Amino acid sequence: MSEAEIQTIIVNLSLVLLCQPMKTTYFKHRQRFDFSPQSLDIGRPLFWSKLLEDNHLLYRLIKLDESRFEAFYQHHLNYYLSNNPQGHEQSFFKHVQEIVSDRIEQLRVKDPFKSSHPSDVKAKI
Repeated sequence: MSEAEIQTIIVNLSLVLLCQPMKTTYFKHRQRFDFSPQSLDIGRPLFWSKLLEDNHLLYRLIKLDESRFEAFYQHHLNYYLSNNPQGHEQSFFKHVQEIVSDRIEQLRVKDPFKSSHPSDVKAKI
């Protein structure tokens, strides 16, 4: 392959990547080494997979005191709106609702007669 062909491929690939829509960011991620128990951000203080963002959101909700739910929601809504100028609260709420509904459905379909049932029940609590 010639140098010119390689350059053409690189330019074309760059153009394709630039034309891809940006991923919508819904939730504020915890910064590395932020060990604050009061943080409303999601994720772990060290390394964590951003692909599991929904799991981290749900984990944070479960561990959060109910009196902080509104502040938690507002914190992430503000983050979403500031990073997505075309975003609206309705789309943010729908996204959160889908995550919660999906997890509830996953728990509903668990078989109570499987050997993993004790750990499944523990996961619900």
